Formats: sequence, C-alpha cells, structure tokens
Amino acid sequence: MTKTIKSICVAIVMVATIISTTALDVYANSDNNEISTRAGVETWTTGTHKVGEFDMTNTNMTPRKTMGSSGTLSIYGLFYANDEIGHLALDVTVYNRTKGTSKSGTFVYSEGHMYAFSSMKVSKGDVIQIYYDAHTASGWTNPTGAYRKAHVTLSYTLR
Repeated sequence: MTKTIKSICVAIVMVATIISTTALDVYANSDNNEISTRAGVETWTTGTHKVGEFDMTNTNMTPRKTMGSSGTLSIYGLFYANDEIGHLALDVTVYNRTKGTSKSGTFVYSEGHMYAFSSMKVSKGDVIQIYYDAHTASGWTNPTGAYRKAHVTLSYTLR
C-alpha cells in the first residue's frame, strides 16, 4: 500500500513539473498596457514543416519566428469559417520585422480555402510574424455585431 501511495505521489509531482515547465507565460507591456504572449523562442529550420493550427475570432498575430537559415520562405495553410455566417475572407500579412518589409493578400473561402505566400527571401536571424484578419468577403453584408471566427492551419517551407 505504501509503495502505491509513493508511486502516485511521484506521478503527480512529475505531471505538475511538466505542466509548469510548458505553461505559456503572459507579460504586460508597461508602455501601452498591451498583453503579449511568450511561448519561448521558435526557430524555423530548413525543410517543410507544419507549425500548427488554431481557432481565432476576428484577428490573430502569431508569436515571432526566427529564421534558422537563409533561403526562400513559403508560408501556407488552410482556413474555414468557424461560425454560421458564411462568405469568409482571410487577410494575411507576413511581416519581416528585421528588414521592415511585409507581404499581404486576401483569400476568399468560396475561391478555395487555402492561403499561400511564396518566394520570400529571408536571411538567417530574420524575425517573421504573421497577422490574420477574418472578415466577411467583399460584396456581402456582415450581420450587425457579428464577429468572424475561423480555423486556420500554418505550415512553411524554407529552402
């Protein structure tokens, strides 16, 4: 019985340690009271990789991604509406924070549900950040007070 209790206690401590070391820290910016999330340094490496997927309401700004090598970067993914409104469009802007440049586009769900940017030249150490804005497509009326919800995937290729 004592061994069982000790085993359970050890398991609980291990799980608590894992959870506490993987928790997402939140910091307040004292200059403008904005909250920014810090999930640690993320370095993008050569090859093709799926970063992940997320649900968003209206807008989303990814954490900063540091380029692990120089080359040509392609960013792409899928999106679909997570609401019953229909006629979803997704504005995507890719910022190179190091060079002060950006590339943007609007992608409409009815024309396919993929977004893509290719042939962006990056240098090792460049910092990239991606901004998403889900909204009703041009020519359609957004219901009063509606907030657009989308499910988005993010992948990249660095060559």
